[in-house]
Amino acid sequence: MKLSLKFLAFAFIIFSNNFVLYSQYIGTWNVLQLKHKFRTDWTINGEAQLRSLSFYNQFHYYEFKASIQKQIKKDFNVSLGMGNYNTYSPGGNFHSPQVANEIRITIQATLNQNVGKLEIENRYKVEIRKFPTDVRYRIRYRLGLTYPIRKDGKIKINLANELFNSFSKQALANQSIFEKNRMAVLLQLKPKENLQISIGYLKQYDTRNFDETGKHFFQLITAISL
Repeated sequence: MKLSLKFLAFAFIIFSNNFVLYSQYIGTWNVLQLKHKFRTDWTINGEAQLRSLSFYNQFHYYEFKASIQKQIKKDFNVSLGMGNYNTYSPGGNFHSPQVANEIRITIQATLNQNVGKLEIENRYKVEIRKFPTDVRYRIRYRLGLTYPIRKDGKIKINLANELFNSFSKQALANQSIFEKNRMAVLLQLKPKENLQISIGYLKQYDTRNFDETGKHFFQLITAISL
């Protein structure tokens, strides 16, 4: 028993030291999602995000957006949204100068499929991005795979991969439309019928580093149905 306690204490010290060492390289990606179904096939969605370049320090990005969603079929929906996206320089909390202040209009279509217990999400998104100096266009595609760990579906594992392609004048002129790639591994917990909490890791590769300079993030998503 004493040996086990000593081993646990040693492991905790090693973990703590490594966490402090690597926390400066791991940012945070915090998401709050709210949704309200006001009709059988109509839903209003709201979302806010707060991101940092180190572990809950050097906050450099926030966004808030809203959308209205129409359920076309059981496994297919479309939505129209609008939001404000703000990016700041690295080196502090909302460090000046501000890198980007963007108004974005989003058109989205999502197709869901099931293969046995495996849930497959195909999400297509078109973005019209209004900056103070110009307007840019982007197309995104995300593939999501979700599999239940518990029979009641209250704990699931989720894998997601999203590609970003820019169709701005500069990208087309340079013949370089690929912009970024995001990959995430999440554990989804559903403690209540109207509450889902997802915790995991997100890795991002950005060819331009315009929207995001970070690469590794601890992700926390809280989704609430009203």
